[in-house]
Amino acid sequence: MFDFDNFETVLTSEFRNFATQIARGSLENYFDDDFDQVAGYKGWLLVLLLKEDAGGAYIVPTFYRPLSSYYKILNVRILINPVNHLNPENERFKYADRFNFKMEYCIKGKKMYLSELLDEKNGWLNVRHVSEHFTNSEFLGHLGSSEIKMWAILF
Repeated sequence: MFDFDNFETVLTSEFRNFATQIARGSLENYFDDDFDQVAGYKGWLLVLLLKEDAGGAYIVPTFYRPLSSYYKILNVRILINPVNHLNPENERFKYADRFNFKMEYCIKGKKMYLSELLDEKNGWLNVRHVSEHFTNSEFLGHLGSSEIKMWAILF
């Protein structure tokens, strides 16, 4: 691992109404402000790609710049860190790397199964005022007000 103390840009995404929104497909957060620049470029995108395999449905945090300057290569250090509200030190889905990034490609984090993310006991969702008195349908409706938070650091 390398030092993350001297970073240039931190991009934070809160995907609100996560359970409801992810059921409709992949989620994305577009960074187009001047303070969201990475290596002098703005217009980055953090997408939670929804996919499925034999283990079930999962998301993959994916970071890229759709308005690419083709053939531009950046030397980057990246940390994609999903926030766990119960265990902040949880590193299971943390992704860190250093490499030469060709801007026409994307950076993918680790696979995160929805069965784990949507289980409130695991701490990935920030669900407010959860009560054991909800029926299943009420609980799923309550998950609609949940959020999942991720942040990415690029150097």
